[in-house]
Amino acid sequence: MNDFIFQNTTKVYFGQNQLKHLHEEVLRFGDKILIAHGGEFIKNSSLYSRVINELQSHHITVYELGGSRA
Repeated sequence: MNDFIFQNTTKVYFGQNQLKHLHEEVLRFGDKILIAHGGEFIKNSSLYSRVINELQSHHITVYELGGSRA
């Protein structure tokens, strides 16, 4: 077997109203974020607007890359 390092650090918030922690996690790395998405479908969801509002209300700059393909 070859030598390697594997690290899996994942934090998952469960329960209602956990989106309120999003800004805390983003601000650990800076005050700018890139959201890559496939197109207009996501923008029509209520979750999208809630995410954007949560980030912007904590002065996090949001950049978007639309039209991404898997």
